[in-house]
Amino acid sequence: MTFRVFETPFWRSQNTNQSEMLGNLVIVDTPGPNEAGENLRLSAVVEEQLRQSSIVLIVLDFTQLKTKAAEEVKKEVQKVIKLRGKENLYVLINKVDQRTESDLTPEQVKQFVAAEFGIGNAGENRVFEIAARSAFCATNFMQEIEQHPNASIAEMKTARALAQQVFGIEWEDDLKEATPNQLKKKAEKLWKNQALHHF
Repeated sequence: MTFRVFETPFWRSQNTNQSEMLGNLVIVDTPGPNEAGENLRLSAVVEEQLRQSSIVLIVLDFTQLKTKAAEEVKKEVQKVIKLRGKENLYVLINKVDQRTESDLTPEQVKQFVAAEFGIGNAGENRVFEIAARSAFCATNFMQEIEQHPNASIAEMKTARALAQQVFGIEWEDDLKEATPNQLKKKAEKLWKNQALHHF
């Protein structure tokens, strides 16, 4: 298994008061069950990282919750619970922006995941929905507008991606009429709604 170290600047809104570094964040990204045909494995290195962790975040794909791949993940989660216990386990459900009316509601997702992964009542406070793509678009736009406050919409590289997220089917027409300030408000609202809003 190859481990890589990535360093990235952390964007923080000028309006938030967040503490300076509180600790180390180590991300161990193991292959999922339907990535290149490999099953998720807990190697000795991953196990060692898990033993040293304060918390473990498991990210699940909302669109794959009831598939065979999810069954494989379930087995591996049981190994994590054996190593670290339920009290250190948090589950993030990504891609919830793809939910349709016939899909599980947020409450049903919490109940399903808690039951499937054996975390019981703890699931109420340990299962969170996220929409990473939406949050990413919002964050990129807010970062660009902070760096270039006088830029026009046409000059902004991130405006089109954000408009697709917030305006829907007529996003191109709506984007032509939008002001940077209007888009900024949309981005802030989208970010608040999508970026770990249950945490």
